[in-house]
Amino acid sequence: MNSGDWIFVMSLSILPAALISVWRFRAILPSSRPFVYMTWLALLNDGLNNIFTYPGRANAWNNNLYILLEWILLAWQMRIWSGPGKHIIRYQIITWVIIAVWLVDMLFLGNINRFSGIFRVCYSFMVVVLAIDRMNHVIIGNRTHLFTNAVFLVSYGLIVFFSYRLLIEILLVLHVHQTPHFGIVLFWVMAFINVFCNLLFSIAALCLPEKKRFILPC
Repeated sequence: MNSGDWIFVMSLSILPAALISVWRFRAILPSSRPFVYMTWLALLNDGLNNIFTYPGRANAWNNNLYILLEWILLAWQMRIWSGPGKHIIRYQIITWVIIAVWLVDMLFLGNINRFSGIFRVCYSFMVVVLAIDRMNHVIIGNRTHLFTNAVFLVSYGLIVFFSYRLLIEILLVLHVHQTPHFGIVLFWVMAFINVFCNLLFSIAALCLPEKKRFILPC
């Protein structure tokens, strides 16, 4: 297999999280479902990437749609995890501002069939900010059993992945001079970080809180 095939195989590391989410879907609380949908969407997009990366085909359009949908799911999940009635307006404003950036980036600065970094920079930065906020909240409120806390695991994974992705997107937007070897190294590191974060997401899928089971009195 060539390097592209290996990177695709590594991207399928989201499969365990997606399958665990299917297995536990009826048992988990509805408040965790945006995360579940995110794992399914990621798996679907990885499959589409494999289809559209054959010679003569481009995968920019599906990736541009994917990151928009991923942002909506992530913002939705972070808003739910922030607690009922808390910061709803703030999350709504942030969500719509980033969606507006996507529309401007796709419709005016570029097009959906071309990779554009403006939205990716804004999106990655905001995901890191929201994830840090959620992780700090968990650490302050629950100092024990952090690595069995789904919110902590997901937030930590998002911080690691999107911090590195933010670095790559900034380099691309600024057209920082890169040798071919340097570019290959960057994307190989991204592939390994993706595997690590997907492992965290798989553990998080196992730790998602379940619905309470009520037993009727005799």
